[in-house]
Amino acid sequence: MPAVSVIMPVYNREALVKEAIESILSQTYIDFEFIILNDGSTDNTKDIVSNYSDNRIKIIHLPCNCGIATARNIGLKYSTGKYIAVMDSDDICLPTRLERQVEYLEENPDVHILGTHGIKRSNNKERPFQHFTQDAIIKAQLLTMGATALFHPSTMMRTDFLQDNNLLYPNKTTDEDQALWIEAVSAGAKFSILPEKLLIYRRHDGNITSQKNKEMVIQHEEGKTPLREKLLSMYYPELTYSEVQSIAKVMKKGYSLSPREAYKAIFAYEKSLRFPQSIYGESKEMVSNILKAHIDNLIRALNNTLKK
Repeated sequence: MPAVSVIMPVYNREALVKEAIESILSQTYIDFEFIILNDGSTDNTKDIVSNYSDNRIKIIHLPCNCGIATARNIGLKYSTGKYIAVMDSDDICLPTRLERQVEYLEENPDVHILGTHGIKRSNNKERPFQHFTQDAIIKAQLLTMGATALFHPSTMMRTDFLQDNNLLYPNKTTDEDQALWIEAVSAGAKFSILPEKLLIYRRHDGNITSQKNKEMVIQHEEGKTPLREKLLSMYYPELTYSEVQSIAKVMKKGYSLSPREAYKAIFAYEKSLRFPQSIYGESKEMVSNILKAHIDNLIRALNNTLKK
């Protein structure tokens, strides 16, 4: 049984997948299985991934494009490692990624999900990205529904934690990682960030979250609201669901609130300030700061409206 199962779905990535694969095969840590899920690719991806003969690689060819969440879940089903390392087919792992993450998780048995810092590469330019390392702040940052909490392709997770809590990726086109994190928080997960640059994230037009299709952008934003509502309900069990909804609406990009909705959200936010940290261990100060930024923008908008 290998220590690590690297799971990588791939769909039509003929120009990028070779570098991704070779970055895993070049790891300093060698005790891993590499599960590649060809998710019904229609370009030359199938031929490229099938050309490798390394006995650590397990290739699963899906009969059609099932979607990234389903492909990841199939990978979880076939994995046998103690740890699950997430990998995207358009990214590059730096050589010590697996080694350093395994070392960290072995030394910190209370951590269930571990991310890293990394490098974003776009248009031949690179810039580093990093996150807060503390569990409480990571849980607070999940409310932003972006990559500010932890970066999914950099993560390594404990297999037994996922299995014991029946955690899988929900069938979503986007934010399936955010949904998984929220379920993990609910199950009692502890998060951490290894403060080392161990992944190169390649930003390009093929990224799901960078696609310019207006309908997809709207759908992407719509999908964040129920996730925020669930997290807010967990962090503020004293709020009514209606109050949680009003705060989540304020956080929705591009959504215009009526004056009634706006005042309700302000009241709900002020009420939330009276409550202590929840059982999930989030940083209440950070959560309040995130919400305050949205409420401040709302108040400015209201004042501008009243001046007209």
